[in-house]
Amino acid sequence: MSLHNIRGSNVIKFTADEVAEWVTEALELPRHAEIFHRWGIDGPTLLNLTSADLENQFAALAAMDREKTEGNMGGEDSSLNLFKDFIAIKKIVGHINIFKIQLSQDVVLYNNKL
Repeated sequence: MSLHNIRGSNVIKFTADEVAEWVTEALELPRHAEIFHRWGIDGPTLLNLTSADLENQFAALAAMDREKTEGNMGGEDSSLNLFKDFIAIKKIVGHINIFKIQLSQDVVLYNNKL
């Protein structure tokens, strides 16, 4: 299955590895996929994430970045990473909302068939 053309009904079955792969390949956010994988975020968990949840997760990522750049003049990198995190949150939440809409549509279609 292509990770670029998935529906919510596929995502709900994703393992944590598949979510991390989706974040890396389809969303092109490999830096953020590390957090998803480390925290074991699977499909059902992904569909329940909010912007606030992602902000908390990425705060942990920012802390890791600061540890890596401590002692370096990393102020600009830090600001750039915060901006990238903001964009990533919007991108991920947008996809989550699309998946939820698709799941709702699938339920309606299923119920109409009954």
